[in-house]
Amino acid sequence: MSKEDDIRLDQKVRAAWMYYIAGQNQSEIASQLGTSRPVVQRLIAAAKEEGIVSINLHHPVANCLDYAQLLQEKYRLLECNVVPAFSEESTLDSVSFGCYQLMARYLQ
Repeated sequence: MSKEDDIRLDQKVRAAWMYYIAGQNQSEIASQLGTSRPVVQRLIAAAKEEGIVSINLHHPVANCLDYAQLLQEKYRLLECNVVPAFSEESTLDSVSFGCYQLMARYLQ
C-alpha cells in the first residue's frame, strides 16, 4: 500500500468515525479534515462500500426487512412486506397493520 493509499484510508476511517460514532454532520467533518462536504460524503460512502463500516440493526422489524428483500429478490417481486408476529394473537394485528400501511402509501 502506498503512502497516498494509507492517507486515503486514514481519511475514510476518520470521516466514518466522526459521522457514525461522534454524530457530526458532513460540514463539521469537512471543516475538521480541511476538505469539502462532497469529499466527506464520498469518503463515508467509500468506507461503507469497502466494509470499513458495517451497520447492524438489532430489532425484529430489521429481520422482517431482510426477509422481505430476500423474498423480493428470489421471486422477482416488485414489492414485498414481512411483518413481525410475536404470538398467534399478534399475527393478525401485525398483518392488518402492514396492510394498512401499504394501502395508506398507495392512496396518498
